[in-house]
Amino acid sequence: MFSFVRKLFIVLLSALLLSLSIGTTTVTATAATYLTATRAVGLSFKGGPGHWATVSATTWNNGKRGFCIDFGKAMPNRAGTTVLSASALVPGMNAEESKQAKFIANKYAATTSPETAANASLAIWVRQHDAAFNTWYSWARSHGVITAARYNAVNAMLADATQHAPYKMSESTSQVLPGQIGSGAVKVLGSNGKPAVGRTVTLTATGAKILTVNGVAGSKGTTRSTGVVFTNQRTNTGAATFKAVLTSPSSATAGISISSAGHQRTLSGGYTESAVAYYSYNKLAGRPSITSVCDTDCNGLSTVTFKFANPSGTQAIKWTEKVGTVVVATLSAKPGTTGSAVARLTDGKIITSSSYCYTGTVLGGACTTATVVVATPFEIVCPAWAVASFTVSCNCTAKTSSATITAPAGSPRFYRGSVSINGVVTQTQDLVNGQVTIIKSGTISAGSTVIVRFTAFRDAARTAPLLTNNLVNITVN
Repeated sequence: MFSFVRKLFIVLLSALLLSLSIGTTTVTATAATYLTATRAVGLSFKGGPGHWATVSATTWNNGKRGFCIDFGKAMPNRAGTTVLSASALVPGMNAEESKQAKFIANKYAATTSPETAANASLAIWVRQHDAAFNTWYSWARSHGVITAARYNAVNAMLADATQHAPYKMSESTSQVLPGQIGSGAVKVLGSNGKPAVGRTVTLTATGAKILTVNGVAGSKGTTRSTGVVFTNQRTNTGAATFKAVLTSPSSATAGISISSAGHQRTLSGGYTESAVAYYSYNKLAGRPSITSVCDTDCNGLSTVTFKFANPSGTQAIKWTEKVGTVVVATLSAKPGTTGSAVARLTDGKIITSSSYCYTGTVLGGACTTATVVVATPFEIVCPAWAVASFTVSCNCTAKTSSATITAPAGSPRFYRGSVSINGVVTQTQDLVNGQVTIIKSGTISAGSTVIVRFTAFRDAARTAPLLTNNLVNITVN
């Protein structure tokens, strides 16, 4: 009997040890799966109603650094981290609260400031609306555990978090010429329509260079209530294009730890989002003024003067004036000065293009920018005069007359000659390019006023008159 009992005891003991061994193995595996978090940066506050133990408002190293949610549960642990996408809510929060909490986690998870970490931790708990936290937070405020300064700092974080994406950005700058300094601004509004403050904006440009942002040399700055202001210098002709890229803590994505039951989860950061604004312009220098003065001997030649006033602050400018492909004048001007050039051109010539480039500090030097062509034709209008003679033949009873009119040789214009007697045009004749015509006016009486005139036209149909002049104006005796 004793032997049987002894054997039974050994069997039962072996089974118990095997069971304990198996159980121990299972517990060990579970403990190895969930790793306990360690405190990183933050503050501890006195416990009270709602949470009698010390409240640790800190960041936690829990796979990724983050802030506790699930107020009142045991310290956080994890078996990994999952990503909360834009559509995923933070547990215990609605869509808007989730965006704000994600923003706070992304902005402050990496902070090294205990004060900042504590305030951010409190702000996230505020958004989760846990009943135990609300009880403790109300008590802590009324008993000086949470000071008025800290309470205001937490609320400031929450207000900042409401200015999250999607951002509405606008960019503009004054329009200047190469070498000149322009001033610009970037306005940023959060999804709540209010200025988003504290967001990083990086500016780049083509055809210009960014000089300062918010008064500091460089191309990056932080938004204020008025946005970001910047200065820039235009460096080339053609379009000047500006790009503003805003980088912000993400309100769409955050990490959340996979924690075991009864333990707090951590909301971790490390995600950003961006927005972009563009502005572009192409301010031209204008073109030189052109004046044409016809020669007084009516030969169809003109003295053409080109003038250009170069504004201050630019580079030296060089203009080239062409008739077709032929250069007829060049002029240069330093900043703040006026350059001029003179050309002798015949009637009908068309200045087909004015082109310019900038030459840096060298007057009349090689182009340092691309050349801009201003295709605004300018026609020289100085028609050469026709030549006329008038003859009166007398006999005993009547007087007859005739006018000879000659069109100027080489002129591109179309002419019409006419004779009028006592204000009445009796005859007209069309002629061109050296052609001679005789207009007989027949019998005229003594005392008659005779006028021989010509009109120069631009077109063969003679619908666009350019110049009319009297060649003969006499009274017949």
